[in-house]
Amino acid sequence: MTFPALEGAGFGISREVAAMISKAEILERDILRVFKCACRQNRPDVAEFMLAALEKLDREGSDSPREHGPLIDAYQEIARIGTSQQ
Repeated sequence: MTFPALEGAGFGISREVAAMISKAEILERDILRVFKCACRQNRPDVAEFMLAALEKLDREGSDSPREHGPLIDAYQEIARIGTSQQ
């Protein structure tokens, strides 16, 4: 089954694909939440693992880099931590 509004706009996207996209986005947001929690609790080992997971999902998710998303949010968190410790 497809989404008529998306088909009319030139997107032949099925409900299954749309559901997978949503699930992937939910997963990325959950991983970002755990990443931030690990940073706050001074667990760089866990934060690094979560960052690697976000990087992997980002590579698999699209052919072109996203300007904003969970991975960018994680990098911004690292930058914020770095500047607050100076």
